[in-house]
Amino acid sequence: MFAEVITGRFADQTKAQGAYSLPVSAEVGLPILDQAHAALLARLNAAHRALTAGDEATARLHLETLRSDMATHFDIEEQIMQALGFPALRNHVRSHAASAAQLNDICRASLGRGTLHVSDLDLCYQGLVDEILRGDLELKSHFQSMGSRPVQRRGA
Repeated sequence: MFAEVITGRFADQTKAQGAYSLPVSAEVGLPILDQAHAALLARLNAAHRALTAGDEATARLHLETLRSDMATHFDIEEQIMQALGFPALRNHVRSHAASAAQLNDICRASLGRGTLHVSDLDLCYQGLVDEILRGDLELKSHFQSMGSRPVQRRGA
């Protein structure tokens, strides 16, 4: 039901090229989440391209969009986890809040310094990968275990 609302929010970015990439092992197996992760990474790569081209203003715009997209992604992911009966949902919500705070801190520090560095984007990448590998792979295991459960017949 909720998938109809979120379909298309994050374009398929699986073929996006850039400085940052996700390992194939980080794929959850739910296309809506895998596409969202790729789209977040594509946004970070766009910021990297702009920054290395000397366009800090555009890089910051991409970073701000990344923050917004990340919040939307977290909301969608939490809805999916709830629908799947993911047992570690509470901990994952806390993890999302910590990841969002980390991205905010990186942005705030660069503003305080007066300049955005590639190392700031590297920290964003590390945080994003950590979020996916730490929490979403647990969701992947849960999702895969759902598919391997025997289906119980009614009245059996």
